[in-house]
Amino acid sequence: MRRQDLADDPRFRTPQLRRVHLAELHAIVQTWINTFEDMASLDAQLDEAKIATGQLRDVREFAASEWATAWGLTREVSDRAGGSITIPAPPWHFSAHDGTLAPQVPALQGEHNAELLRNSATPRSRSRRWPGTRRWSSRPGRPCRRIGITRRDLQFAAT
Repeated sequence: MRRQDLADDPRFRTPQLRRVHLAELHAIVQTWINTFEDMASLDAQLDEAKIATGQLRDVREFAASEWATAWGLTREVSDRAGGSITIPAPPWHFSAHDGTLAPQVPALQGEHNAELLRNSATPRSRSRRWPGTRRWSSRPGRPCRRIGITRRDLQFAAT
């Protein structure tokens, strides 16, 4: 800001005093910020003073940003109804990986229930009563209600 008068102002000498007079300090800084024609000019000034700045974005703006595109932050996948949806891409990047990703189709709710039960350590007598009951969705796309199984029930059997 190049305002020596602020450095000498007794209201702002210590962090505690700046906190007491925060509203006044905020108004001074805001007035100074409003003197810049654009964000680039303000950013250059703050950069010179080694003060980090950044643009706040909502999730859609962030996902559409140049950085997100360069890093492959999201990917388009089939919505299984003739369209596509955007989902997060894997967050890791390995130097030996060429960046291509295998096709991915999101599962419908309940689509893999039978397969999970076949490969689980759940006793057959318990697993037979789930499909078709109000507590288990065995039809893809159907709402799934809470099921009475434990984490141990879903541990995969050694194959």
